[in-house]
Amino acid sequence: SPEQGRGASLDRRSDIYSLGIILYELATGRVPFSAETPVAVIYKHAHDPLPPVERLNPRLPPALVRILYKALAKNPEDRFATAGEMANALEACRAALGWDKTEVEPIPAPLPKPAPGPTPPPSQGPAPKPRLALAGFGGVALLASVLGLLGVCGMLAVLPRLFGTMASPDASPTAVHTRPAVGGTRTPAPAATASPAPPTATRTAAPTSTRLAPTATRTPASTATSSLPGPAPRLMFRDDFQSTSSGWETSRTSSRVLGYGNGVYVFEIFESGIRPHTLAPAGEITNAQIAVTVRSLKAGTVPWLGVVCNRQASGAYYYLGFRPDGYYSISYFDGEDRHVLTSERDALELSDAIQKNAEAYRLEAECGSNGRLRLVVDGAEIAAAGDITHTSGEVGLSAASYADVPVEVHFDDLVVRGAPPPVVLLRDDFEDATSGWDSSSSEQRSVAYRDGRYVIEIHTPKLRVWGSQRAETLSNVRVAVTVRDAGATGTGRFGVVCHRQSSGAHYFLGVDGEGDYIIGFFDGEASEQLRGGRYARLGAADTRRVEAECAADGTLRLLVDGVQIASAAHDTYTSGQIGLFASSDEEVPVEIHFDDLLVTELE
Repeated sequence: SPEQGRGASLDRRSDIYSLGIILYELATGRVPFSAETPVAVIYKHAHDPLPPVERLNPRLPPALVRILYKALAKNPEDRFATAGEMANALEACRAALGWDKTEVEPIPAPLPKPAPGPTPPPSQGPAPKPRLALAGFGGVALLASVLGLLGVCGMLAVLPRLFGTMASPDASPTAVHTRPAVGGTRTPAPAATASPAPPTATRTAAPTSTRLAPTATRTPASTATSSLPGPAPRLMFRDDFQSTSSGWETSRTSSRVLGYGNGVYVFEIFESGIRPHTLAPAGEITNAQIAVTVRSLKAGTVPWLGVVCNRQASGAYYYLGFRPDGYYSISYFDGEDRHVLTSERDALELSDAIQKNAEAYRLEAECGSNGRLRLVVDGAEIAAAGDITHTSGEVGLSAASYADVPVEVHFDDLVVRGAPPPVVLLRDDFEDATSGWDSSSSEQRSVAYRDGRYVIEIHTPKLRVWGSQRAETLSNVRVAVTVRDAGATGTGRFGVVCHRQSSGAHYFLGVDGEGDYIIGFFDGEASEQLRGGRYARLGAADTRRVEAECAADGTLRLLVDGVQIASAAHDTYTSGQIGLFASSDEEVPVEIHFDDLLVTELE
C-alpha cells in the first residue's frame, strides 16, 4: 500500500488496498504498477496515479470501477473504512449486475503482461515494514467475499467473458496510416529553415504558451519506456534512407547542405549559429514517438544532434537534442525566439548519462498530446519537460553547431510512431463575443466575455457558477482550456462542465491553484463528489491548463498541466453540452479567466 511504501503506520485499510490490487488484476489482466526493481514498484504505489482501469478494460461496469478506485485510493481516509463495507459494496455490485454466485466456468488462460514501466528514483524513506496477511475476521470475510465473487465462484471467467480483455497492440505494424489534418487538405509546411537564435536566448514567453515544470533525470539505461497517454502509438513512418526518393529535402546553400548520402541522411553545416531542420514526409502527427540513429563525423566537433516535433505552418516547433559532450536541451521555438524548457535559467544542462563522443547514438524523443516532452539517449532518459502550446504537428531532423565548423551529421534507421491528430469539434479564443457562450450578471455572480477571455466572477461565498456553450450536444469529448485565477484572494476553483442537460444536470471536473481537485456530478438540485483530494505534486500556480475527458461509456478523466490527476465513472448521462465553471470558498471575490478552449473527439 502507499502508506507501507512511505513507512507510515498501517491498519486494516492497507489490507483493503491489497485486495483492491487483486481485483484490479482480475479486471484488467495486469497489475497497476510494474518496474524492474521492487523498490521502484513500491515508489509507484506511493506516488504514481493509478492507471485508469476503465481504459484498460472499457467494458467494466461503472459500479465495479467505482469500487476499484475507492479501494485503491492513495489516502487511506478515502478507502472503504472496513472490510465489511467493501464486501457489501461488492455484493451489491454482483446483485445489481445479475451475476449468479453459483456459476462456475473454466478459468481462461492468463492475460499477457505489459512491458515494465519507467523506473522512478529510489525511495529515500524508511525500509518497508513487514506485513501480515488480512487483519482480523473482517479481513477473512472480505477475502471470502472477493474469492466468492471473483475467483472460485466464476468471476475469473465472468470478467473476461462479459467485458473482454485489453487487446495487445501490434508491436511491429506493417501498414503506415496517415490522414490529412481536420478542416481540409493539409498545406505542406515551408522547407527547412535556419534559426540563428542560440540556445541561451532570453526567454520571451509566447502569449498562449503554458509551461509545465521541467525535470532533468538520470535514468539508468534500458529503463526509459514510453510515457505517452492513450493507446500505444502505431507506426506512421519509417526510413533507412536507402532510397533517395523517399521525400526528404535536398538543398544546398552557402551555410549548409541537406540531402541523401550512401544510405544515410546528411547535414553538413559550414556556418556557426544556425540550426537547420528538415521535415519527414509523414504529415501531421500527435503523440509522436521518434527514434533515429545519429553520428557526428567530424572529429573534435560537438554539434547538436536532435529531432523536431509538433512543427507548425508558422515555423513554431519543439526541439529535443544533445551534444556528444553531454549537454542537452528540450526547447520551444515560437517562430521568433527559442525558449529552453529544461532549465529555469534558459541555460544548457549537462548529463553524465550521455556517453561522451560515442561513435553513434540512438536518439529517442516523445512529444505527447498531454504536452509532455521526453528525451532519451541510448535507452537512458535524459530529461523531460512540458508545454501545451502545440500538441500535434510535423516531425523532422535537426543538426547545428554554435562553435566548431564545419560539422557533418548522419541520420539513419528512423522510426516514427504516433497517431493522426484528433478531430477538432470546437475551438474558441473568446475574441468573438458572439461565439455562443452564456453572458449574464447578478449581485452574486457574472459570466461574460472580456478582453479576449471568458470571465466568471463570484461575489458570494460557497457558490459554484458555470457558463455553457450553446452548441450541439456532444459526446465522447476532450475539453482543454487555459485558466487563470485573477482574483485578489486566489482561492477560486475552476474547470470544465460536460454532458450538461436541459435540466441543468451535468458533470464538473476542476482544480484550484493549490492542487485541490474534484470530479463531481450535479443532478439539477444537489452535487455529489465522485473523486476529490489534493494532488500535491502539482504545486501552487495561478494559471493552469485543464483538460477533461468525458467519454460515451461514462468515464470521466481530469488532467492538469498535462498530468492525469484522477478519473471516475458515472453513466447517468453520456452526452450533452459543454461548459466552464468556477466556485468560491469562504473568501470572495473570485475572478477566473478562461482562454484558448479546444474541444476534440476522443479516440
